[in-house]
Amino acid sequence: MISPTLFFVSITATISSFQIFDAVNLITGGGPLNSTNTLVYYIYEQTYKFGKLGTGSAASLLLLILVGVLTFLYFKVLEKRVHYQ
Repeated sequence: MISPTLFFVSITATISSFQIFDAVNLITGGGPLNSTNTLVYYIYEQTYKFGKLGTGSAASLLLLILVGVLTFLYFKVLEKRVHYQ
């Protein structure tokens, strides 16, 4: 009964871990030598700070593919462990 809930929570937690933007932007701004830079912050920098729309679009497409592959793997690996009653 709790198995589908844990499955959903694990997928949403993985997706939300890729969306860390506000902490990087407010606290460090990328940090010294981009040490705290994330993919979402990189997309923001390329698109809005530097005006490189093509690079920002390509990076966001890469993020979409990465999240899609991870979600697919979650479904395949945890499909056998999720039991609906």
